[in-house]
Amino acid sequence: MTKIGLLYFRIDPIATMPKARIRALLAEAALQGVALVLLDPADCNPDEKTIFTKRFNGMEWEQKEEALPDVVYIVGAPLLPAHAVVNTLVRENCQIIADKGVDKLKLVSILAGSPAEGYLPPSLKIPIEAPAEMLCGFLRDHGGAVVKRASGNQGVGLFFITPEPAKGNWQVKSDKKFFSGSLEEAAEYVAKRISGRMQYRSYLAQRHIRSVAGDGRPADVRVHVQRRAGGEWGVTRAYVRLAEVGMPLANTSKGGYQGPLEGFLSQRKVRPAAEVEAELLAAAVRISDVEDSHRPWPLCELGIDFLIDEEDRIWLIETNTLPQSFFHEHERAMHFLAYAKWLAQQGQQLERVNQFMSATAQKMPEMS
Repeated sequence: MTKIGLLYFRIDPIATMPKARIRALLAEAALQGVALVLLDPADCNPDEKTIFTKRFNGMEWEQKEEALPDVVYIVGAPLLPAHAVVNTLVRENCQIIADKGVDKLKLVSILAGSPAEGYLPPSLKIPIEAPAEMLCGFLRDHGGAVVKRASGNQGVGLFFITPEPAKGNWQVKSDKKFFSGSLEEAAEYVAKRISGRMQYRSYLAQRHIRSVAGDGRPADVRVHVQRRAGGEWGVTRAYVRLAEVGMPLANTSKGGYQGPLEGFLSQRKVRPAAEVEAELLAAAVRISDVEDSHRPWPLCELGIDFLIDEEDRIWLIETNTLPQSFFHEHERAMHFLAYAKWLAQQGQQLERVNQFMSATAQKMPEMS
């Protein structure tokens, strides 16, 4: 039986993972005939290639020492010396799934020149020297900007800079703060707010794109993509996210809402809803392929965020590893375990090929 291990370095998954996710993983493991174990991040025996695990027996989690899993899904990085020992052991002896994302600036460089380049909105890194001057030029060129951390922070610390034609001013919205002034004053205001953090963190300016629902609330589309049992990418779920009233960001972590994609797309006025949806789903798979090709370890899943402007053009905002799946835990578990099971089989096949090649080489006569 294929054994799949979950290795979390920074949290206790039993205590912190959503209960629906644990139940979905356990139920789907039973349906697919695989063993699912939680790995102790700090207790193993490298010489014997064993590790302490927790298995659910139907009533409670039982701890035991056992052989390493076929596939290990790793979340987080080692924090302690004992973690490093476990990390080395599993990476040297198991098939690994360890999704690690890229920051927004790196994503731009990855997609540039690829078939997905057309979905990138104009974006530039903000320099440490003279950031206000750079922002002024960017605003003049693009008519508005969103200033954000390159590394992302669940919608925290974003600055939305847009013109106020009636007043001849520019306004800046950030969380619940509001500023209004000339173009130069707005750029200076943002530059001062981020200047201290720019000593240790990169920021970028991205063209502001108006993407709203029928009632005027900001809206974006999240497409959750995962690898399937054959290793190919597929869409698990696509849905719209709407901002809380008065908020500039359609992020559920900031009080937004999510719902079916069909109702939102039915409000499109330039292109048919079916056409926009088909492009969204195809773009998500295409972007996943390109980003995955630049990763040292194959990616397993991504949450990809898009905006749709008033001309029904699709724009990529960011890609996210470890996306949330509150309303589709079972579908996520089904595809994750199917992919992990397939990955284990690939490893077994590779081992058999290596053994065959070694045995064949031993039987061949030496060349004189």
